[in-house]
Amino acid sequence: MHLNTIDVSLRKEIEKMVCIDQKSRKPIFGSASEMNKTDNQNYKRLIEIIKENGNKWPGFTTIGEISPKGKYDFDLLGTIAIMPLHFKKEQIKIIEPYMRKAVLNGEMYPYQYARIIDYRLKNKVVEIEGNKRVKKYKLCTLYGTFTKELICDCEIANKERKKIGLESLKDFYRKKELNYNCKK
Repeated sequence: MHLNTIDVSLRKEIEKMVCIDQKSRKPIFGSASEMNKTDNQNYKRLIEIIKENGNKWPGFTTIGEISPKGKYDFDLLGTIAIMPLHFKKEQIKIIEPYMRKAVLNGEMYPYQYARIIDYRLKNKVVEIEGNKRVKKYKLCTLYGTFTKELICDCEIANKERKKIGLESLKDFYRKKELNYNCKK
């Protein structure tokens, strides 16, 4: 019965978008310009999909679950949630409210949402190399789902996690049997 309520054509379209997103990142096929083109196309189409879906994120009741490993998995491969990882910061700001609302309405897993808002370039560093100023970026997570990086602000991370119903960083990392560090 539930399968009758899913928009199968939209689900297939999103699966194809995810596939193209990932293919553009393969060293053999991908290039920076191809990735940017794909990301912009996916962003524009995702905005259209949100509008067509009554200004709602295309969640579980619309496209079903496309998460092969379940709600606690860090890996977003194969899910709609992988595409925004590659969007520009301004684009994420626009779609973030839809994702947050989807989480609060049970239409998206909180961990998928948290991973998206974690994956941002932070801390622009300008270094002088010879006579040139070179901009470099360090990845610094804000909410804490990355395990390889420091968390910028654990206090903010815990407040944001609480807003969307996630456990504290301490409890989350204990369950995953992983360690985390707060940036000092």
